[in-house]
Amino acid sequence: MMVISMLRNADYFLLLMKPQIDRIVVGDPKLKQFLEWLDQKSQTVGSAHDTAVVRAYYFDRALELNFDNTLSGAINDAMDVNLERTLELALELLRTLDTLQDPELMHNRSFTSSFEMNQALASERSRILERAIGIGSALERSLDLTIALAAEPELELEEEQSLQWMKEQIPNPNGDREEFAKWWELDGKVWTNYLRDFISQLHDLRRDWQFNDSQREALQKYYDANKLLAACLTSDCCISPAVREEIRATMLVLRA
Repeated sequence: MMVISMLRNADYFLLLMKPQIDRIVVGDPKLKQFLEWLDQKSQTVGSAHDTAVVRAYYFDRALELNFDNTLSGAINDAMDVNLERTLELALELLRTLDTLQDPELMHNRSFTSSFEMNQALASERSRILERAIGIGSALERSLDLTIALAAEPELELEEEQSLQWMKEQIPNPNGDREEFAKWWELDGKVWTNYLRDFISQLHDLRRDWQFNDSQREALQKYYDANKLLAACLTSDCCISPAVREEIRATMLVLRA
């Protein structure tokens, strides 16, 4: 930093630093694959976000998840199991409520009058709704437990907020039964798909790269070197806007 601050123009020096930093990891195919995955993840977030910041966020998470596999890992595992259970319950609830729309519901039964058929249909509908309420209550409890796990200090507030939002979309299963069933019939599939996407993204973020000691050491060096480069960009060094933007845009990205 002291050397850079003494330069009249630090552009050339910083442009030389970038390939030197990349050499720390470029010789390892697995680390190259990890950084390519990191870049792809940052692109999927959307143009409204600074991709360099997004890459740094995912890099931080990957370092934490692969270097610290104690309490945080145990909580993550419990949360993942619960999320899978929540998804199973949501799918079961959809299947159960689908039977309410089944025109064949009373097809294989004989009735002596339309009154008897209507009574039987009302009874069957009530039974299906009772089962749906039971599944809905179990789903709510499962979501509550998952939210509690996500609230642990080691985990991200974003995860907790997403789960809380999903829970708030569901009507109280112990309230108006018809309202609960109607919501699931209209919006249940969208909600369940959102949950499935959330789980998929979470699993992708928590991907276990199983780095060996040498790879971990190289990643830490690469990370520290990029932190130094970022510090140079925010310092009083004389850097042209074009070079500052170029380095920022390619930070944590291997250049071809």
